[in-house]
Amino acid sequence: MVEAGELSGNIDVIMDRLSKHYEKEYKIENKIKSAMTYPIILSIVCIAVVIFLLTSIMPTFVDMYVNSGVELPKLTMIIINISNFLKQFWHLIILIIAVLIFIISYIGKTPQIKSKIDYFKLKIPLVKNLIIKVAASRFSRTLSTLLGSGTRLIDALETVSGITGNMYVCEKIAKIKEDVRRGLPLSALLQQQRIFPPMVYYMIKIGEDSGSIEEVLDKTADFYDEEIDTAIQRLTTLLEPLMIVVMAIIIGFIVISMVLPMFEMVKTVQ
Repeated sequence: MVEAGELSGNIDVIMDRLSKHYEKEYKIENKIKSAMTYPIILSIVCIAVVIFLLTSIMPTFVDMYVNSGVELPKLTMIIINISNFLKQFWHLIILIIAVLIFIISYIGKTPQIKSKIDYFKLKIPLVKNLIIKVAASRFSRTLSTLLGSGTRLIDALETVSGITGNMYVCEKIAKIKEDVRRGLPLSALLQQQRIFPPMVYYMIKIGEDSGSIEEVLDKTADFYDEEIDTAIQRLTTLLEPLMIVVMAIIIGFIVISMVLPMFEMVKTVQ
C-alpha cells in the first residue's frame, strides 16, 4: 500500500487508510481476547480446586475411612487412585503436559495440519459463527483498503488470503485468484466456495455492478464488526453458565465420592 501511495502521490491518504484499518483490527482482537478471559480464568480455578480437593482434602477422608474399617465404594476408590497418582507422579504429569503442548504447537504450525484444525473450528457450534464473521470482516475491510489504495485485485486477493485468521478460509480465497485473473467475477467465485455469509457475495455483486466495490466492502466490514459484538456477547452468555455447570459436576463428583463411605460408617455404627 505504501508503494501504491508513492506511485500515485497519495501516500498521506494511504497512511490515513492504514491507520483506520489497524485501529479497527485492534478493536476486534481486543474484543475476542476479552471474551475469552472469563472462561480461561474459570477453567484455571476449576482445575486448581480439583487438584486441591484430590491432593489435600481427599487423603484426610481416606485416613478416617481406613481407620474405621469401612469398605469403600468403587466411586471412592477411583477418586482415591486418581489422588494417589497425582501425589506420586505430579512432576511426570507436568512434564507430559509440557511435551504435549510443545508437540501440538509445533505440529500446528505446519500448513496441512493447521488447515485441518481451522476447518474443524468451523464445525464447532458455539464458535463457528464468530470465526466466520471475523474472517468476513477482515476480508471485506482489507480488500476495501487495498483496492481503494490503487492495488490490483489479484495482488489484493493474495494479501487478503493471509489475514482472515483461518488457514482453511485462506486456502479457499487463494483458489479463486487464477479465475479472477481470467476475468470471472469475484462475487460468483466466492459464492461457489461458500466460505462467507451470503450477504458478502451480494454486496460484492452490487459493488461490481455499480463500480464502487471499495465503499460497499467497507460498509460490509462495518456491518460484520457489529455482528462480531453480538456474536461475542452470545458466546460469553452461553459459555459462562456452561463452564459453571461443568465445574459443579466435576467438584460434585469428587464431594459425593468423599461422602458415600460415611453412609457405610453410619450403617456399621447402627
